[in-house]
Amino acid sequence: MTASHKPKVTVDLLDPGYCHSGIFSENEHAGIRISKKVLARSTEEGSRTLVAAVVPGNENTRGKYMSDAKIARLVFPQEAFVKRR
Repeated sequence: MTASHKPKVTVDLLDPGYCHSGIFSENEHAGIRISKKVLARSTEEGSRTLVAAVVPGNENTRGKYMSDAKIARLVFPQEAFVKRR
């Protein structure tokens, strides 16, 4: 709790990436199987981001966006097309 008597909440955003899993195994068509072979990482590789975010003593990751087991810049889709002055 903070001095204002409101609980302090920290939100971490984690992106393990496109990983092999059995989520769509019932409805897998050839396109999904091919994309998994070409693009997907193992669930162990994807889990590294989750573990890196919660390791005790690693407070510098609190409230950050993490991808590939490291702090990354979160880019919103519209930012990719907007020019900054």
